[in-house]
Amino acid sequence: MTVKTSLVQVEIDSLTDASRVCGQPNTNPYQRDVPLTLIPSNSGCSFYIAIPEGFHALVSSFGKFVDIWKAGFHQVKPWVQVTTLVTQQYIVYDTPVKECPTLDNVMVEVDVSVVFHIKDNDTDVFNFVYNMGPNKLDEMLMAFQQETVRTMARQKKYSNIYDLMDTEELSLPEVADDEDAAGVIAAEQVIMPGMNPQAIQMSPLKKEEKKANNTDDLNEQLENTKRSMNEKFEEFGVYVYSITITNVVLPADFRNQMESATTFESKNRCAAAQQEYNLLVIKDNEKRAQAEQRLSEELKEMESKNQQRLAGEAKLTSLYAAGTDALVADIEEKMNSDIRIISTDSDLAVAKLEKARDLELAQINAETDAERVRLNTEIDAFVHHERANAKEKCASLNAETLKLQAEAEAIASSRLISKRDYEAKMAQLRILKNLALNEQVSVSGTNKDSVMAQIVASQNSAIALGLK
Repeated sequence: MTVKTSLVQVEIDSLTDASRVCGQPNTNPYQRDVPLTLIPSNSGCSFYIAIPEGFHALVSSFGKFVDIWKAGFHQVKPWVQVTTLVTQQYIVYDTPVKECPTLDNVMVEVDVSVVFHIKDNDTDVFNFVYNMGPNKLDEMLMAFQQETVRTMARQKKYSNIYDLMDTEELSLPEVADDEDAAGVIAAEQVIMPGMNPQAIQMSPLKKEEKKANNTDDLNEQLENTKRSMNEKFEEFGVYVYSITITNVVLPADFRNQMESATTFESKNRCAAAQQEYNLLVIKDNEKRAQAEQRLSEELKEMESKNQQRLAGEAKLTSLYAAGTDALVADIEEKMNSDIRIISTDSDLAVAKLEKARDLELAQINAETDAERVRLNTEIDAFVHHERANAKEKCASLNAETLKLQAEAEAIASSRLISKRDYEAKMAQLRILKNLALNEQVSVSGTNKDSVMAQIVASQNSAIALGLK
């Protein structure tokens, strides 16, 4: 049994509850409530809000609509509130249409499934919330579905009512060209009281043509219905994606009647197929026995021929083997001779190459020694020449230095006479001082002057000059 879908508007405590409310499982076995719009509570103030993913948010300021926000974080002022959340999901709207009369006045129940969604454009979202709403959309969808399904059902007989379902038919066993499975079933149907016998006569179309025509008519009618619904809902921001008839339920007595007819025909076909199968098995067994006998005789004949051929091939093989052995012996002898010749030529070539190598090495060594001697000689000559030049230059510089010193002394000799006298007297005084300080020295002489008096005078002179 299909659970009826009801489009509703739900109040939630906070924006974070939106995903949970839209995704909670259905607990009502008779009706499935699908939230299209959510009304969040406006209690409390915040400077930012988070719009959950998968929803459009209609925002108002002091109760007046101002904008539509997408999912994400938004900074808000305390007087700005989110009034409505509109889901972006594709909604599956299921509705069972009951008491649909067929062409032969049999009441059937048809389950229809419509897939739609609210367009993403801000104008479409605004038009849906303020001009349509979930309740009105629910009523309009139900009205469209019932009108379409009743029209389609009225065009079908109850025996063909299952053609409304958008499913592939099961393949039936092939029948002869002059047979029609649907026609056989229709001929065996029981005419219910009050029904017109002419109403249940079926056209003699082949099942492939009938199926193609029914499918084309169904698709065309569903496409027209979808186009009509989209034209009607366009101004409200709703787009219908698809319309599908998911199930068709006949009354119990009609279902049993059709099942019985189908079962009887299937049993007849099964019995015929089983009989044909048994006949084919018998024919196959006879053919198999004849084939086995024929193959056994051919096998014996082939074995005899193969034995004769095997003897001839063995004789021919022995002849080829003897000739091959002689040919291999000649080839091996020739190969060994060629190997010896090649080895001798190789040794001679190696000896020549080694001799040439030794000669080239000796020549290279001699040239290298001569070049080394020449380079050493040039280096020694260069060193001696440079040393001679350096000595000559040093001698010239020394002579120049002595000349400059002599000129300097000649210029300063007259100016340094007093300095030299001073330095001589100072040297004499140092000598006398050191003699006076040495207790192990005794001074004696024939000088009339007192030596001690001279030493004392020298000490006094030193003190006067600041030497002590």
